[in-house]
Amino acid sequence: MTKKQKAVLDYIKKYIAEKGLPPTFQDIAVDLGIKTKSIVHYRVKALIKLGHLKMIKHTARSLEVVRKDDALEIKRLREALDDILETEKMMNGTIQAESDVYDKCLAIAAAIRKDQADE
Repeated sequence: MTKKQKAVLDYIKKYIAEKGLPPTFQDIAVDLGIKTKSIVHYRVKALIKLGHLKMIKHTARSLEVVRKDDALEIKRLREALDDILETEKMMNGTIQAESDVYDKCLAIAAAIRKDQADE
């Protein structure tokens, strides 16, 4: 996480603690002296990808801070899924599902792909 991303995350945590709801991108931009909301969006997307935030698309004030344990688990899952998908790609999709875990991983991977496509 970069210093600028950390500043955004810390601001969001503080704002939620003080006001009981997440800030808008405009709030973040104004209070942190960021010139445009698109820069805020870029940093928030990075924090989501790193597993520090969650956001419901197309909903105002939908940022949610992810617990540290959850963020680590999300990171591990994404890394594991990347490995599985890369192996499957190299084997031309011929990997056979040997357990329920593999089936769950594919379902999670599909959900992640759908989320990324919606962005």
